[in-house]
Amino acid sequence: MIYKDLTKYESKVINTLGENLMYLGELEEATEIEYNILKRVIKELTAINIISVEPFKGRTLYKLTDAGKDLIKQRLEAMKANNGDTFNQPVYLHGTRFKDAQEAREHVERILQFYSDGDLLSPKDFEIIQSCLIFTDNGRDLLNIGVLNIQVNIENGSYFLKVVTDTDDYDIIPLARLLGERKTYFHKKDVKKAFFNAIDIKPPKGFTIHNNPPFFGDLFKLFIRKHKVTIDQVKIKRINNKEELLDYDLKEQWLQYYSTYSNVVLIPDSEILEIQKEGRINKLNRKLAKFGV
Repeated sequence: MIYKDLTKYESKVINTLGENLMYLGELEEATEIEYNILKRVIKELTAINIISVEPFKGRTLYKLTDAGKDLIKQRLEAMKANNGDTFNQPVYLHGTRFKDAQEAREHVERILQFYSDGDLLSPKDFEIIQSCLIFTDNGRDLLNIGVLNIQVNIENGSYFLKVVTDTDDYDIIPLARLLGERKTYFHKKDVKKAFFNAIDIKPPKGFTIHNNPPFFGDLFKLFIRKHKVTIDQVKIKRINNKEELLDYDLKEQWLQYYSTYSNVVLIPDSEILEIQKEGRINKLNRKLAKFGV
């Protein structure tokens, strides 16, 4: 949940503000955070609607928004629980307390039941559901960019939210992941997707790619083990609804490993039907490298 994802500077600013209104100088003195760092932290917290700005006699006062106050309540509840189980900790949305993420998610689902596939959220519901985005790293990234609108998508009875940013990029978030529950499970799954997306091999025209053993899943496990990669520390980001690796060096190591140990062949489209009928793969097909792919 978000209270674990905050940097020490963000936590310090939020705890110091509390119910207070403070000038930048007062905040700098109270937190003992270096001025340039403090300004950057305030900018980040303002972008995700945790802090708001209030002009006063030609100067600027800073205070916590309702979302920021909800965040403090949630942190206190979590400290009391002290069991590390974020799935069962209380969640606050616009001042309303829910016993856990599941109850909050059910509340959001009741809201979405009034919408049809493709509908945009009303301004009131937009505010409520946008506040859910602070509970995941990916949601915070979207808030930092700026959220333009949120569209309801319904597929096979399940709800998805298409979050469109001010830069016209978008991300599609399943309702089950909106509040960040069971985050470790989904992070591991998304890391695997990011490794797969990094390969992104396109065959030349007239050819089809076929993978012989070892397959992607086995190579992924071997690479993680050999390079001693800690899944929880792998940084990824969803860009246009696609998981991407953010660590350039790790991505290059993976691509080198994959190109060395994968057994990928190109099959001419003219031979596909014959091969399928015979239930075989032509071992004489040339490797991708020979085609410069």
